[in-house]
Amino acid sequence: MQDETSKIGINVHSAEVKGVMFPTFVTYTDSETWAGNIHPAQALRQYRDESVGDAKAVVVGKNSNGFTLADPKHRGRLDVVGFDTSVPAVIADFVRE
Repeated sequence: MQDETSKIGINVHSAEVKGVMFPTFVTYTDSETWAGNIHPAQALRQYRDESVGDAKAVVVGKNSNGFTLADPKHRGRLDVVGFDTSVPAVIADFVRE
């Protein structure tokens, strides 16, 4: 059984259920994830359709395991692997685009 805290799409789902409008979701992960009942890309797609049409997703992974949590065809996503002092500025620039 997976730990509830590893449900990677829960932040998007919670925002949608509570009616909160976020322009960007930033997720930090150790790359040990579990989608739960809905894949994060699908949750974000639904959120965009029903709440914020241009919501962005940033996923910062501790290491690469060869997949993305966001829809790779959507331009409003940024995948980051690893973390150093330049990452906050890269994220900020992406969010401002």
